[in-house]
Amino acid sequence: MWPPAATRLGAFCGHLSENAQLDAVLQLLFVFGLAVWLLLGAPIRIFQLYGAKLVVLPNRRGYFKIAGTVTLFALQLASLVFGILNHAHWGLLASRVLSFVAAFAVCVLSFLEHGRNVVPSTLLTIYFAGLLYVAWNLCHPWGLPSVIFAARALVLVLEGPVKTDILREPYDKLSPEETAGFFGVVFWWVNKILKKG
Repeated sequence: MWPPAATRLGAFCGHLSENAQLDAVLQLLFVFGLAVWLLLGAPIRIFQLYGAKLVVLPNRRGYFKIAGTVTLFALQLASLVFGILNHAHWGLLASRVLSFVAAFAVCVLSFLEHGRNVVPSTLLTIYFAGLLYVAWNLCHPWGLPSVIFAARALVLVLEGPVKTDILREPYDKLSPEETAGFFGVVFWWVNKILKKG
């Protein structure tokens, strides 16, 4: 019988499954897999956006996104330093290193996606939605992990909404379906239709 996943991976509390073996696989998949997935996708997306035209007008939303992503980066750095100083288990330390590097990628990608993409970032919204699901099940209910959870939730809220009201011409004439993004189709652009109904 395998030892509890929380013991092997280093102080992750909570479980994703009652089965110890399945729980270990799920924790590895979500905790490490999401960061690896972002770090593999981010360079490709950054390369695509780097030479693209600016599609948004000057707006405050971009400043809020910068503040949110930089705050998350600082929190992940603090978490990593705290883990090093307290000699955290290798599994927990590895996840914090990946989260720190991913937070840097998020800062760059969020900035480029906001200014040069007409839709919310699919890569970032899926990444943060997955992280929040994992954190809800695994993180401590207090302290730095809960602050990081709140910062991630804030970044997801900032990344998710459609940008129709801040798009330049001719992008401001695009249909709601073209500017909604992955989660926006369900959660944002249909709101006007539901209100009218």
